[in-house]
Amino acid sequence: MKYVIAVKKYMAELMKFILLFLFIPFSLISQISGPGATLTLQECINIALEKNFDLLISEERVNVAEAGLRSAFGEYLPTISANIGYNRQLNNLSQSLVFGDRVIQSNQNPNRYNASTGARLTLFDGFAREYNYSSSKDNLESVKFNLEQLKRDIKIQIYRAFTEVIRNSQIVRIRKENIEVGKIDLEKMKAQYKAGVTALPVIYSQEAELGNLEYELLTAENNQFNSKANLLILMGLSPDLDVKFDVNSIPSEVTQKDVDSFYNNHNDERELIRKALNNRYDIKSYDMSGNAAKSAKKAVEGSYFPNISASTGWTWANTEITEFNTRGNFAVGLNLNIPIFNNFRTDQQVQNAELQLKQAEIEKQRLENRVRNEVKTTLLNLEISQKQLQVSEKSYQSSLKNNESTKERYRVGAATLLELQKSNTQFINSQLNKVNAAYNYFKAKRELLYAIGVEQ
Repeated sequence: MKYVIAVKKYMAELMKFILLFLFIPFSLISQISGPGATLTLQECINIALEKNFDLLISEERVNVAEAGLRSAFGEYLPTISANIGYNRQLNNLSQSLVFGDRVIQSNQNPNRYNASTGARLTLFDGFAREYNYSSSKDNLESVKFNLEQLKRDIKIQIYRAFTEVIRNSQIVRIRKENIEVGKIDLEKMKAQYKAGVTALPVIYSQEAELGNLEYELLTAENNQFNSKANLLILMGLSPDLDVKFDVNSIPSEVTQKDVDSFYNNHNDERELIRKALNNRYDIKSYDMSGNAAKSAKKAVEGSYFPNISASTGWTWANTEITEFNTRGNFAVGLNLNIPIFNNFRTDQQVQNAELQLKQAEIEKQRLENRVRNEVKTTLLNLEISQKQLQVSEKSYQSSLKNNESTKERYRVGAATLLELQKSNTQFINSQLNKVNAAYNYFKAKRELLYAIGVEQ
């Protein structure tokens, strides 16, 4: 009874897992199927991990490596084969037997049946099996680490592209707001012109300024469209898909306290490099590749040693499917193969394995240097982005006050239109610089975490 209950519970859990496995892809599709759907940053990452073409290929490489490991393990098992055959003679079926002066005709059975089975087991091959298995195991780990690194690469690529989309969305918003302000100013100037307070060239100048703002808006909207298409392509989706992206997925502002807190924990370059060399999956992948190459070289060197194997087999042949015991033959054997000279083929294989090992070591050194450079560069970018935050905030506050003051002075006639337009331009630029500084900081922060191999 307890066994039946346990089986039922197991089947119930299995069904839940199957339903969940089937539901997740459909839920991702449903999130983007409706027109105008809004996707968060995490949803974009999930979709990319589900549909990215490079990731699908890398997952297949894992399957191939697993098959290679199974094949290496199979070398410890006997090779077993079986054969069944049938043959029928079509002519010369009769034979003449001569006994003195008598000739006797005999007919032979035209059917021939045969069967055989055999097994062979390698007992010693210079430890090639052991090293091949070790090499396959390390290769599988290398491929798995490479898959995990690819996932991190996809995540940072999606984050970069998503940041650009949100940045451009904010720029479009600012451009539109300033156009609305410019239109309001234009209406005021037209009213002043009708009242005889303002000259006609003032209106022309404001219309020209408004045209410049609209031109900048078109450029910003084009950048927004291109960044959106780029993000959708990275996600493995059609670039013309009608979706929106959640602006709140990435903050538009950051406090100085958060900036200082993060920098205090990530300002030691040596410590960051140490973390990167320990945490990065691509470096771990090269470590395993190097180990696999070493084992592969040892496996090839095993060809210099004798090979010992045991075999057994059974054979049977008859004109009828009978007499298996009397006509069947069973045999066992022990084989010793001593390599004496094979035209230097083993030497060539050893040199090829040595080359693969050397390449793996060089590639690892090259990657470590690149990682060190990435850490150094991303840390520098973080420090620059922090300064940009401070400068842009100070510039924004100053331009805001100046713009408010200039508008008031222009209203009472103490400032010219040129001064007002210059003040508006400075204020717009300060808004854009503030937005760019904020997203540059978040991007630099994420880039640094990626460089040191920290999961985000």
